[in-house]
Amino acid sequence: MALYARQLAATNSGEHSRLKRNLLKAIREELTPRQREVLTLYYAGGRSAHEIADLLEVCPSTIFRTLKRAEKR
Repeated sequence: MALYARQLAATNSGEHSRLKRNLLKAIREELTPRQREVLTLYYAGGRSAHEIADLLEVCPSTIFRTLKRAEKR
């Protein structure tokens, strides 16, 4: 994720498109369904870890761990 964020700042649109495709592929193929769900709610949905925890009925620490593990993958 950090590499992707750094590359977003680059002006090369071809490279940007390639990285975006690779990121989406990695999300689909490398993450568990729960990790995908949490990442989507957090980054695309703009929800806080506490909101996600309430929604999924788990502890906020579980959400933080899930986010970190997904980002590592």
